[in-house]
Amino acid sequence: MTKWEYCEVHWHEESVTITWPQAGREHISQQFGTSEWHNVLARLGAEGWELVSVLPDYWYYFKRPLGH
Repeated sequence: MTKWEYCEVHWHEESVTITWPQAGREHISQQFGTSEWHNVLARLGAEGWELVSVLPDYWYYFKRPLGH
């Protein structure tokens, strides 16, 4: 059975924040300017992240196999 890890991206007016939830530990977050949006998407794709959901208010959820 495949195990997954997830990250969420929240696009704000002035910044884009990526958060990687960590089981049993503090979440890791990284912030970018909105002008870096295309670079953020390219980075996630290059790292094997797949977009699985988009919610209102600019929340994007990604997953990839654990241990990638």
